[in-house]
Amino acid sequence: MTPPQAGPAEKAAGAGPPSERAALPLCPDGAAALLEAHCRAIGAEGAALLAVGRDGAVRIVAVSPPPGPDAEPPGWLVEALRAAPQAADDAQPTTRPLHEAGQLYGQPAAAHLAMLPVGDGGPRRGVLVLAKRTADAAGLAEDAGRLEANVSARDLYGLCLAAGSGPRVQPQLAAAMATLAAVNEPDRFLAAAMALCNEVAARWQCDRVGAGFLVGGEVELKALSHTEKFSRKTQTVQLLEAAMAECLDQDVEVSWPAGAEAEYVHRAARELSCAEGRSAVATLPLRRGGGPVAALTVERAGERPFTPEEIESLRLACELVTPRLVDLRRRDRWLGAKAAEGLRRAAAGVVGPRHTWLKLLGVLLAGLGLYAALAGGEYTVRARFVLQPVRRQVAPAPFAGELEEVLVEIGQAVRPGEPLARLRTLPLERKLNALRAELFEQQKQADAARSAKRWAEAQMAVARAAQLTEQIDLLAEQIDQATLRARLAGTVIEGDLRGLVGAAVEKGQTLFEIAPLDTLRAELSVPEDQVPDVLAAMEAGPVRGELAAASFPGRKVPFVVERVLPAGMDDQEQVAFKARARLAATEPWMRPGMEGVARIGLGRRRVGWIWARGLVNRLRLWLWV
Repeated sequence: MTPPQAGPAEKAAGAGPPSERAALPLCPDGAAALLEAHCRAIGAEGAALLAVGRDGAVRIVAVSPPPGPDAEPPGWLVEALRAAPQAADDAQPTTRPLHEAGQLYGQPAAAHLAMLPVGDGGPRRGVLVLAKRTADAAGLAEDAGRLEANVSARDLYGLCLAAGSGPRVQPQLAAAMATLAAVNEPDRFLAAAMALCNEVAARWQCDRVGAGFLVGGEVELKALSHTEKFSRKTQTVQLLEAAMAECLDQDVEVSWPAGAEAEYVHRAARELSCAEGRSAVATLPLRRGGGPVAALTVERAGERPFTPEEIESLRLACELVTPRLVDLRRRDRWLGAKAAEGLRRAAAGVVGPRHTWLKLLGVLLAGLGLYAALAGGEYTVRARFVLQPVRRQVAPAPFAGELEEVLVEIGQAVRPGEPLARLRTLPLERKLNALRAELFEQQKQADAARSAKRWAEAQMAVARAAQLTEQIDLLAEQIDQATLRARLAGTVIEGDLRGLVGAAVEKGQTLFEIAPLDTLRAELSVPEDQVPDVLAAMEAGPVRGELAAASFPGRKVPFVVERVLPAGMDDQEQVAFKARARLAATEPWMRPGMEGVARIGLGRRRVGWIWARGLVNRLRLWLWV
């Protein structure tokens, strides 16, 4: 079987004067589809493939969109015919401006031509022309160059130039270009792989075509002709993947039935053929970057093998579609895989292209081990802290009563003896007056009993008078305490009571808290497993560190650890010991209750010891060593 023949060009047009009418060829199906795909890719209005002879004669090989047989050649094509000999001699893509007939002199061109040299530079040389309405000539040249790299345009159009040299090249090229055009249509990898399988099955009359790609060193079937979903656990898929792996391991084309001169292993191909009732099987590798990346397996019912011409045509199609499939597969991966691939490529340039990850991991581990064993660093303990005042006064309610007057508010500075608030004393004063009146009566009764020599009554009156005197003294003291006063100079840090005048208070209830803000200390929460290190360092000398508050993280304040409290307490689901630290200086922005992170310096240690100490301690505890 031979691939279907594509219609040849009707007539070639020479590069004559622009006024002459040129008969334009009718493009073969594959070339027309390819040029049309290129036009869509960059938004061009037209494309053409021109062959340039050694004598400078220009021949039109293909044009898209194809005009009618008697149509006038478009202006861009006439300009391309003129510039083709020079563009064919250039090594790089060039651009030329296209000025319209009615355009004023000096105005920038609204359209441009991109001309890419193709062919072998010898007898088979030519130019790929792309016409686009754009004023950005550099952008058009960049699009054309990227398009050339993505679809292997040089090789493809070089074959197009040779299409008219004989009857053997034309059918192979037409089928290969039609396959490439079908693969270029989808924008996703799986859809393109399915299009490849279906196109090959239709053009080479195959019963089943499968495409598999290397994933982590193993072949995975990605597409099967006319089959949207399949399971890799089925026997047929496993046989297909085994045949593809056999082909990729040898990096050769494997066919069955094989000729007597075959020098490759074909056991998996034979098993696949026998499982399908003695079918003809051929597997071709898809190569990219000097090595195989995928395989294409074709099957046909019966024992009639694929001819060398068919294998050659399939080989050409595989070479043309591989760049497109590999590019789509790379773009369809998730973001993490793309980032890993980029890192791997960057590392490959440093440590070599083979076993890149293992080499890079070994170098990193070796460097890390040397650094940990030889380098030294500061061993620090990280602990949370809270700023606390060194001294404070707590002003509680002296007795149960009502709040009559509040004289200070939070943040106000006070002096020793300055009144803070007053409690209502009217009930106490009334009770005091009543007790004084009763005391006077008892004193009179005692005097009268002594005059009458009633000594027992006199003693009872004297005792009652003593009780009343004590009660009077207690009430007088309470009335004096009703005015709360500051006992030290500082700032009111608690006690916002201005809105609670007239409210009842309980005896002992904290009403105000006063502390001097110029003398603060830090209370650190040291993790339990690092307390022995801190205590050992304190025995050797002063233990210093730095702290940073959450509200001012950029300001580091030095401190010295004074002592570690003996009792531990729960702190965020772990046991911690409180350590008091003296600040080197109290900054104006510091306030009691501020929290942050402190780092306690315990001297220099080996980096490896610093990193491993926590793990070693856990292992020793777990293993009871």
